[in-house]
Amino acid sequence: MKILLGTNIFGNNIRQDIARESWMHLQKSNINTIRLLAVQYYKEYHDTRKAFINDEPIEYQDFKIPVTFKLEKSSRYLTGESEKDIPSIKEILDVLYKEIANDANITHFAYINSDCILTKNLIEHLQHNEVNAFAASRIDIEPINNFKDIKDKGINVIRSEPAGYDFFCFSKQWWKEHRHLFPDMLIGNPLFDVLYAGLIMLYGGKLLNDPQKPIICHIQHENVSHKDSVEKRYNENKIKNSPFNQLVVNMMYYHLQFNLCKRRPWGKFTVVQKGEQEFTENFFEAMRLDTEKQIKYIE
Repeated sequence: MKILLGTNIFGNNIRQDIARESWMHLQKSNINTIRLLAVQYYKEYHDTRKAFINDEPIEYQDFKIPVTFKLEKSSRYLTGESEKDIPSIKEILDVLYKEIANDANITHFAYINSDCILTKNLIEHLQHNEVNAFAASRIDIEPINNFKDIKDKGINVIRSEPAGYDFFCFSKQWWKEHRHLFPDMLIGNPLFDVLYAGLIMLYGGKLLNDPQKPIICHIQHENVSHKDSVEKRYNENKIKNSPFNQLVVNMMYYHLQFNLCKRRPWGKFTVVQKGEQEFTENFFEAMRLDTEKQIKYIE
């Protein structure tokens, strides 16, 4: 199994740099399993070329990994009001899918938030499981100065974030069959991850959120995504204006409140309680829409 791992890189910050180094480190030791790709706006390439042709000074961004400039939609276009260039998660996934659609050697693709550190647990999961689709939640860790700190000293866990899904993986076939269910939503804003994870579960996928075997880690920082904004309201309206999407999100919040939030200690959520996995399996098995199985009336 080989996977194309994609992200969207913006600006320059240390969390993003450390995360990217973790991807390159994992790829180096699994060269036949992982391919990396930054998915950027077409205009980023166009503007850079124009500035170069006109011999104007430009701020050059070294993406450090292979890059494709194919994004066109942004929060400006989707909302009609935004003053930011925030990508649609669906467009990123479509670009990744098209990148490998005709490549028989790459069977899966994934999106990872640009500031999330990737762990070797991803490789282990891919090697030992049949993967259709899954969403992985993160653990938040204390600040570090560089990736070498992780290799030398390990990490200090602050909390598990059972509802923070920052990694989405799909087989090519699964995405081809189910992409129509996924609306354009803006990354870095509330609800896109909850809805996407819920859709994955309804159609036979998995949630990977074991705090003892995390797929991704995230350096904790101030969360500004829940402040009111045009972009936040856009995502919220994608839920409010679709009864089906609203039902999916409610399903995920029910699972969070009555199962995942039973972890201890409260607020840290790092110790899974007895019965959690059974609850998850039974709950989502009853909700699945990709199977003819039904809950039978007991006579």
